[in-house]
Amino acid sequence: MTDKDFTVLQLLDLELKGHNSLNLRCLHGRRGLSRIISIPDINRPGLALSGFFESFAYQRVQVFGRGEVAYLNKLIKDGNTDSIRQIFDYKIPCCIFTHSLEIPEAFSNIAEEAGCPVLSTDLESSDFSSRLLRTF
Repeated sequence: MTDKDFTVLQLLDLELKGHNSLNLRCLHGRRGLSRIISIPDINRPGLALSGFFESFAYQRVQVFGRGEVAYLNKLIKDGNTDSIRQIFDYKIPCCIFTHSLEIPEAFSNIAEEAGCPVLSTDLESSDFSSRLLRTF
């Protein structure tokens, strides 16, 4: 699929079966479903969440697993959403939360304001990542 632009909506609409299924559903930011995934790869945004944006791979799908969500919750609890807001200053294609993790409301609100799709899957991070990379 790397020979043409691929949208988040097309990713969401893929009908993959069995061990290839991504089990994705859109929870927030539907108006951004037309965003292009220009680099068929993933990024784990832990460094960006900590405020380090040098070499931030914003053109990639951003995957949030248990570690990223634990850190998100800490940032929000501490009232520090600056780095979360900064992530959305970049036009990232979408954010995908694995393990059916609960998405913090503050994160959802910021993503919605930015028009960035927030998707969820019940798959573990490593399983989801390998399936997604096979899809691309």
